[in-house]
Amino acid sequence: MTNNNQFSLSPRCVTHLVVVVVVVVVVVVVVVEVVVVVVVVEVVVVVVVVVIVVVAVVKVVVVVIVVVVIVFVVVVVVVLTVIVVVVVVAVVVVRVVVVVVVVVVVVVVVVVVVVVVVVEVIVIVVVVVVVVVVIVVVGPNSNGGVLVVVVKVVVGVVARVVVELSLVVVVVVAVAVVVIIVIVVAIIVVVVVVVVVVVILVLIIVVVVVVVVVVVAIVIVVIIVVVVVVVVVVVVIAVVETVVVVIIIIIVVVVVVHSWLPQSRDQSVLASRLSEPSLVITRLQTRQASQFETRPLCSWKKQDGRRLFCTSTAVEIG
Repeated sequence: MTNNNQFSLSPRCVTHLVVVVVVVVVVVVVVVEVVVVVVVVEVVVVVVVVVIVVVAVVKVVVVVIVVVVIVFVVVVVVVLTVIVVVVVVAVVVVRVVVVVVVVVVVVVVVVVVVVVVVVEVIVIVVVVVVVVVVIVVVGPNSNGGVLVVVVKVVVGVVARVVVELSLVVVVVVAVAVVVIIVIVVAIIVVVVVVVVVVVILVLIIVVVVVVVVVVVAIVIVVIIVVVVVVVVVVVVIAVVETVVVVIIIIIVVVVVVHSWLPQSRDQSVLASRLSEPSLVITRLQTRQASQFETRPLCSWKKQDGRRLFCTSTAVEIG
């Protein structure tokens, strides 16, 4: 204490203040370390869990994709094999039918031609025989009227036979042409059916591939969104926890300082009162009774004109 009424802390107050500051600093350091460790552990745990989940999901997706691809390839191979077999069988059947039809048509045409030739030969032979018989029977010097009649009859018969045979040939040729047209149309129909089936298969393959790609893309996007949301939530929780801890530390420091300030103010008032000579009320305890009395506690004297010191008397203070 100085004589210019400036307040200075006593060693005991300084010791208490140092202890409080040290305790607060230690508590703050420990709490911050614990918070940091907890936040780091939470982040590490969340990251590990997210990584494990992502790896598991990726494995499942890969397995599903592989299974789908294998099944798709098997289906495609089976369908393509069936289509190839059908096409080969259709081509073979068409070829066999064409060959059979061509052979039948050729045989029919040959038979018709042979029949026509034979009939024509027979007709010619018959006509020659008739002419010879007529000439022999009638004689060269006979009237030529009979011969003319015979010739007319023979010519008419021969002409009729030739016309009928020609009609038969035309009908056979027309049937052959119709059969060939039918075969060609059948071949065209088979080819069109095969082409349509192949186009449908290609469209199915494209649709399946597009669906698989879209599903994989959606799964990847969902995984990324979930990971981002989890990381953001963890970071927000860590920040909130850190802010709460800091607020709690600030409140604790303010409370400690506030609780200390009134004591320092009371000590300063008490010191200012003790800086002047005064009387102190003491309680004296005796064997008979207790009573209050006013006695001088100290005899204040100046030393060197600056410092006050107290010369106390032996007093039993209650």
